[in-house]
Amino acid sequence: GEPARPLFYLGNTLLDNGQYEEAEAAFLKYLERSTWAEERYQTMLHLAGIRFMAGDVQGAERWAWQAMREPQQWNRAESYMTLGDCALAQGRIGEALHWTEIAANMPPPVSSLFLQGQIYTWLPHWRLMLMYDRLGSWQMALEHAARAARWRPSPEMLAAAEALQACVKEWGPGGN
Repeated sequence: GEPARPLFYLGNTLLDNGQYEEAEAAFLKYLERSTWAEERYQTMLHLAGIRFMAGDVQGAERWAWQAMREPQQWNRAESYMTLGDCALAQGRIGEALHWTEIAANMPPPVSSLFLQGQIYTWLPHWRLMLMYDRLGSWQMALEHAARAARWRPSPEMLAAAEALQACVKEWGPGGN
């Protein structure tokens, strides 16, 4: 048969150019031919993202679960973040917290061709800050805002941490 890797790169190019249906088709063909677990994992995460953007949250969840089933890929934070995003999109805040906390505490792989650095540094903490803020758990929100700001001290993150500090001071750690 034909080699699989060109389909992976074609899918990436199409995805980068916003041609989501074509990218999805290339990725699905790639998965039929490839046995390389790490590339397959990345492909399934791309498919999860495409499904999520299309509003098919259950489809995105299925691809995230499938990605974790690839050999030696269950301990990667990217799929847990995707599960957290899917749960949050469906209003399942407790489940979203669960998956995002797992991602936030997962160390990056020692060697990997594909590593989404923001998922192993600031992004899970920023998401957790937003979720805890929604729940009125300002002390927890403040802790995650501070952890995110350590990695990425942008004006927005520092302002969020200051606002949460004011809430904790005025109303206490758990809100009013």
